Amino acid sequence: MHTGSGATLKMTYDGFGEPVKLVLDEDGVIVDITIHTLSTEEVLDFDFDKDDVTFKVIMKSYMLKEAIKELDPSSPTVTITVNSDEFSLITEGEIGRAV
Repeated sequence: MHTGSGATLKMTYDGFGEPVKLVLDEDGVIVDITIHTLSTEEVLDFDFDKDDVTFKVIMKSYMLKEAIKELDPSSPTVTITVNSDEFSLITEGEIGRAV
């Protein structure tokens, strides 16, 4: 658990095959995320060299929460786009396109 500047992040993982769970609480705004894990036969070699970082986004948790609430829950994917001054989450599902 990490705390600081009015925010608390709790991350849990119960082991192989279980999801990673994140709970971010910032000034009473709670973002609860479950990330399902994937097991694979082949070893995936991810190289996350800090020099290869494409973008970073710093934002208040309530803004992320509001953006996620607007997404179409029937959409199987979320597309993330970033340029120098804009961060977008885009879904397309049964009720149309949400940006």
